[in-house]
Amino acid sequence: MLWVVEDVGKILAYAAVRVRQTEADPYRVARTWWEVDQLCVAESQRKRGVARSLMNAIGNEALRAGVSSLELACWSFNHDAQRAFVRLGFVPMVTRFELPLGGTRD
Repeated sequence: MLWVVEDVGKILAYAAVRVRQTEADPYRVARTWWEVDQLCVAESQRKRGVARSLMNAIGNEALRAGVSSLELACWSFNHDAQRAFVRLGFVPMVTRFELPLGGTRD
């Protein structure tokens, strides 16, 4: 699903959302959630409530669809986005680590 916030034909923000599901197995329960795969707010629109309005709309629609949570991922270096997601009510779930092989990354 693609969600767009626009004003007079100008895109202010967008979010790409994927419906995700897992089946029950010995290690987890069956569940359905929506994953915010991409979230982008135009720099001129940041800290104006645009992302909050967009996420509220997505969350309300998810609730209507019977979905109880939204999830997203963020690059570890993107501290501004991490702070924004916490302000929106997201809480950290997991930290993923990488071991580069055959060289180092800067």
